Amino acid sequence: LYGLFGGNFFKTMMKMAKEKRKVRIVNDQFGQPTWTLKLSKYIFHKIFNNEYDGINHMTGSGIASRFEFAREIYKLMGSDPNLVQPISSAEYQTKAKRPSYSLLKRDDVEGVVDNENWKHDLRSIFEMMDK
Repeated sequence: LYGLFGGNFFKTMMKMAKEKRKVRIVNDQFGQPTWTLKLSKYIFHKIFNNEYDGINHMTGSGIASRFEFAREIYKLMGSDPNLVQPISSAEYQTKAKRPSYSLLKRDDVEGVVDNENWKHDLRSIFEMMDK
């Protein structure tokens, strides 16, 4: 999840890009970057239309590694994407164990929120704010 509020990977990478800092980011873990605004629209739709029926999954469209996501943020910030260096999960020591492939089924997303991919959503969030 990424958005304008709270702490998240997106905001950390924006700060690093603004400072033109070199970062080493995992390139072997894949997920679906999901904009909190899109998730909020999905939740609102489900509640407003009384369509909540147990466990629901909502993710952004498309697949990306954290490395790919970070490079795109650097590009959109006008920073050199080559400052983002790929590393393996084994090279990145963390207490949090993350799966290498964490995609969720998203069948009921169609028609509730637009199906633009994560790069489109990322460009959209930049259009909404001052860098």
